[in-house]
Amino acid sequence: MRTRMVGVLLTLLVVGAIWWAGDRADDESADGSANGGSGSGSGSSSTATVTAVVDGDTIRVVTGGSDEERRVRLLGLDAPEVRGTPECGGTEATDVLVDLLPVGTTVTLVGDPTQDDVDRYDRLLRYVEGPDGTDVGERLVASGWVATYVFRDEFERLGRYAAAQDRAEAEGRGAWGAC
Repeated sequence: MRTRMVGVLLTLLVVGAIWWAGDRADDESADGSANGGSGSGSGSSSTATVTAVVDGDTIRVVTGGSDEERRVRLLGLDAPEVRGTPECGGTEATDVLVDLLPVGTTVTLVGDPTQDDVDRYDRLLRYVEGPDGTDVGERLVASGWVATYVFRDEFERLGRYAAAQDRAEAEGRGAWGAC
């Protein structure tokens, strides 16, 4: 009886440790990155059509040849929140993204091999390029309403985004001058 009880307790201990480790990994991914930015992204690209702008760093799209709508979190960005307790600049960041990507716009979604493919909310993590090849993320950062954001691992376009942010901050554009 005692041996059986020890076995049961050890099993529960192992299961609890596995559960706790998985729960901690989710907690540590505060930006929504799955597995903390382990680099499981492929770096591949695909075309999609914008169906909605959710906020200053998230859109919804339908990918080529599919009727399935997916949410896309733009890589390397952090926009002020518009949901919950709205943050200064959240509405403006969303408006800039709406102007850059009106519903119906065809975009190219580009993965980054240094980042995860999806976050814990099942959003695709992608750079988004407009129909003319414009890097939408870089344009958002240049507006001053969206900041460059690194979670754990640096992303491939960090240098460009950081330079755009430095210029926006120096010139007091967007949130740098208003918030």
